[in-house]
Amino acid sequence: MPARRHTLVIGLVAAIAASVSHAQGATVEVQLIEQGQYWQARSNAVRAAEIWQKVLLIDANQVQALYGMGLIGVKQNKPQQAQTYLTRLQALSPVPWQAVQLEQDIALGQPQNQALLDDARRLADAGERDKATGLFRQLFNGRLPQGTVGREYYTNLGIQQCGLARGAQGL
Repeated sequence: MPARRHTLVIGLVAAIAASVSHAQGATVEVQLIEQGQYWQARSNAVRAAEIWQKVLLIDANQVQALYGMGLIGVKQNKPQQAQTYLTRLQALSPVPWQAVQLEQDIALGQPQNQALLDDARRLADAGERDKATGLFRQLFNGRLPQGTVGREYYTNLGIQQCGLARGAQGL
């Protein structure tokens, strides 16, 4: 085989091998992300953190792993850990929605805000929707509500006569 063909064959084999190993790495990352979500959904922070750390070894900017580690910090009352992961999420371009969600999670994790959220829920359950909406707005401090708490807010708003259009728009 001439040297030129030999070089071409080696180049093709190397390119195929690189793409196969990259595909396998992506598959491992996807499987780890699914495992991290599984353990986090079952409130097993230790197992979830182990998995998220493995994902971050593969990709230091993996959004779901950064959010997962930040959320673990919130739930374990470790605000510095949560803030560290929030900062890393906010440094990404474009800023992912998980950064906004984690920022809200951190704010809602503070005891005074948790008490305010409990009061808003209690008022909404008692049918005092206007007062509940006021407390929700105080909680969100001018930011757009996110996640399940945002859904609660927009549902409450949608039940009110004056807030139907805005509530439907938010949902």
